[in-house]
Amino acid sequence: MVPRQIADTFAPLGPVIVTRDEIPDPQNLALKAWVNGDLRQCSNTADHIFSVVDLIVFLSGSTTLPAGTAIFTGTLPGLASRAHRRFISRRATP
Repeated sequence: MVPRQIADTFAPLGPVIVTRDEIPDPQNLALKAWVNGDLRQCSNTADHIFSVVDLIVFLSGSTTLPAGTAIFTGTLPGLASRAHRRFISRRATP
């Protein structure tokens, strides 16, 4: 885990968070990230170096993982902000 990347206001989640029973195969889970309406990242947990089970086993060996714990697996392929110099725009909050 890299604490400098998990600061207040970082790592938005959503718009929907699902429970384990809603994911039939966590090792074949599509992961997508949109920024300002543009699809920036598209991957699958099957493409990760470590399996979902291996990550949970490793993390649970040194820390408690209560229900609802979010595990961040790193940057997916397709990160394009530097290559295309496109950044997240600031939007007014309601």
